[in-house]
Amino acid sequence: MKKLALYLRVSTDEQAKVEEGSIKNQEESLRRYVEGENLKHSGKWGFIVDVYTDDGYSAKSLNRPAVRKLLFDISKGRVDTVMITEISRLSRLVKDWIDLRAFFQEHQASFISARQSFDTSSAMGRAMLNFAIEFSQLEREQTAERVKISYHARASRGLWPGGPIPWGYDPTDRPGHIQLNAAKQIIGKEIFDILLNQAGYASKAVALIQERGFRRDRNLPWDEKSLCRWVRSRALIGESNINQKNRKKDQAKLPESERCKIVKAVWEPLIEKEIWERANALLNDTHHRVKPAHWKYNEYILTKLLECPKGTRLVGGSGWGRSGIKYASYKHRDKAKCGCHVTSIPAPKIEAAVIKELRRLIESKEIIEQLTQKANDEFKNNQP
Repeated sequence: MKKLALYLRVSTDEQAKVEEGSIKNQEESLRRYVEGENLKHSGKWGFIVDVYTDDGYSAKSLNRPAVRKLLFDISKGRVDTVMITEISRLSRLVKDWIDLRAFFQEHQASFISARQSFDTSSAMGRAMLNFAIEFSQLEREQTAERVKISYHARASRGLWPGGPIPWGYDPTDRPGHIQLNAAKQIIGKEIFDILLNQAGYASKAVALIQERGFRRDRNLPWDEKSLCRWVRSRALIGESNINQKNRKKDQAKLPESERCKIVKAVWEPLIEKEIWERANALLNDTHHRVKPAHWKYNEYILTKLLECPKGTRLVGGSGWGRSGIKYASYKHRDKAKCGCHVTSIPAPKIEAAVIKELRRLIESKEIIEQLTQKANDEFKNNQP
């Protein structure tokens, strides 16, 4: 009998709440499929081992909690057949499917798409899968293009294009409109005053801000990175910076939709433009004062010192879980395409292991003597 795993996914929390295409509907559809097959085969077709759910995750990456758990269970032989309602539930990228198929073949596993009638245990099913994956990726890329065009059109009209709203503003019921929070505006102006007239540079400003008890959204404390990013935001002066990532490119060679430009926004400014410009000039002049403090308190001490199995250097990063807990880890850069299946390494565990090994080396008399001798030799060789 087949050892079945039901994999369920929706791309956003909002989609998870609607009835059509919801997690509940996907599970019921797959369970009915299993019941039907068992009726055809006298109850000996397969049994459900577990249900794996990624609620509110995009298919742009396989770095999803339920997928990781599913692949682990396949590697341990707990599951040999993955069931999905359609192939886009698992991934929309050809590259991901190539890796998945290699992984399935290595562990003698297969998957079944109930809605598209794909069964990779047959040659015809594998052939049809290749066509379906190509069209699924095409659909995803076309969707991305439409979103990009919509983003540019909204931003060009001065509307908020989407993403995290800068501190000091609140969302509204009108799409593309944000509104100024009067209470936060008072605090925001005081933060600018602290930076310009009391501190003179970012690290000291952060210390004074913390003394006043000012906090960001979700009651998070201000730090140098968040303060500099917030002060540099043009949203604070009622302007929107379109295609800022292309600012260093030759604008004449770019199409109109990708050129960098500044437009007047529909929301009210939080601070006067003259004060904002002075604050940004101050940050630019004192940037060298920000860096040492940032390095000194950098929590990711192994950044670019760790390498994945393919030799790509890992960098530190963090994220916030749904429970509000901060998770620190080492991972590939966002744009890195390595394909080594290393998603992330918990920072506390790997740092503790490295520190333990360093202590062992430091306590080794032989190693210390070798290092001392090498240092002395290099010192002598570099003398005039």
